[in-house]
Amino acid sequence: MPTREPRYPFAEMEIGDSFFVPNKQKNTLTTYASEQGRALKRKFSTKLTWMTRNEDDEWELAEPNAEGAVLGIGVWRDA
Repeated sequence: MPTREPRYPFAEMEIGDSFFVPNKQKNTLTTYASEQGRALKRKFSTKLTWMTRNEDDEWELAEPNAEGAVLGIGVWRDA
């Protein structure tokens, strides 16, 4: 049976890396990030945040009233 591709890139993240999950509730992803941190012996932080897509189609921080702003969860690798 083939192994399933991980949904989020916790194992590949270096310190300072981040990813954004649009329209996600914080409590479920925060719990999962904590579990992954313990399993990988790393630290992750999560924050409810507004992001928008830039001209390179990458997520970047935005003000809530910015055009195209989307609320979701940002996840950062801290250590």
